[in-house]
Amino acid sequence: MDADKIMVLDAGKIVEFGKPSELLQKDDGILRSLVDESGDKATLYAMAAEAEAQS
Repeated sequence: MDADKIMVLDAGKIVEFGKPSELLQKDDGILRSLVDESGDKATLYAMAAEAEAQS
């Protein structure tokens, strides 16, 4: 994930906002749920970890 911060909206309201690595650690997070259901789960987690390591 090539982003400093991610905003997750639900029905037009901000429900999550933060670094991708932080949002992916939330057990009940919406971003985590979306990533876990995607076909690119491993790649997206790796990208978030790499971005965190570089910051």
